[in-house]
Amino acid sequence: MNASLNQYASCQGEDYSGIIFISHEKTSEAIDYIAEKHSFVFFKEGHIRFSINGEKRKELDQPSFFLLSPGSAFRSVALLPSSIVIISVIDHLDIKLPFRSNLSTRMKDKFILPLNVYVKNYLILLNELFSFGFLNKEYMKLKIAELMLIIDMTYSIEEKQGFFSVIINNEFYFLSFIRKNYKRAKSVRQLAELMDYSISGFEKKFRKVFSQSASLWLKEQKKTAIYEDLLKTDKPLKEISLEYGFCSTTHFNNYCKGCFGCPPGKLRKQLIITENTLNED
Repeated sequence: MNASLNQYASCQGEDYSGIIFISHEKTSEAIDYIAEKHSFVFFKEGHIRFSINGEKRKELDQPSFFLLSPGSAFRSVALLPSSIVIISVIDHLDIKLPFRSNLSTRMKDKFILPLNVYVKNYLILLNELFSFGFLNKEYMKLKIAELMLIIDMTYSIEEKQGFFSVIINNEFYFLSFIRKNYKRAKSVRQLAELMDYSISGFEKKFRKVFSQSASLWLKEQKKTAIYEDLLKTDKPLKEISLEYGFCSTTHFNNYCKGCFGCPPGKLRKQLIITENTLNED
């Protein structure tokens, strides 16, 4: 018997697979999930038996979470009524990891982390936002970045080493370098030079790791950063416009209308109202 799936996908056709809420309402219910992107699996309650890529089955009966690499096959069978949340984290794995890929077998066995109070509270709010219908693509990017920060700040280096050991490879470090250094470059060519790649080699590697072109990815980062500045800061609109290289406020207004559906001033007011409403609830 299959478990019930409640999937939220905010922007169909784009490189984003959203959130999946899985409810094992009866014992023996099973769910199969193929991770298209790096994905967190949060086991919230109940008792399950699971396997990844058909390997040795494990059981969970305490709130915990782990990470799936792209292409991983996850299968879960309920031993008791259970609740699971799967979040695709796209390319946000830019957490600070002071180590390389020579992890021991002993460390690689420690890929499951207990849910601490900070992650539990994060999941509670996420569920409320889902019910409220507020999880659009841009806001989810902010929530994923928040999740990465929570993990980085509230778990030990050893815990993070074990947790991320399932994905540590050269592609991971390529991704991490890009995430940490892309603001230093004004173009794809400059970014390639920072990594000592030819432009053609860089483009090929970038598309393999990020599943999109470097130029498109950089445009998306700019869009997200502008959205975050409008939401989280009180910077004057003119200052934001100049910071991101717009030649005039008119150009900035037209950019926001095209990306967000309204000019920056109106968007900021809408975001503030929505945020205040959530805080009041």
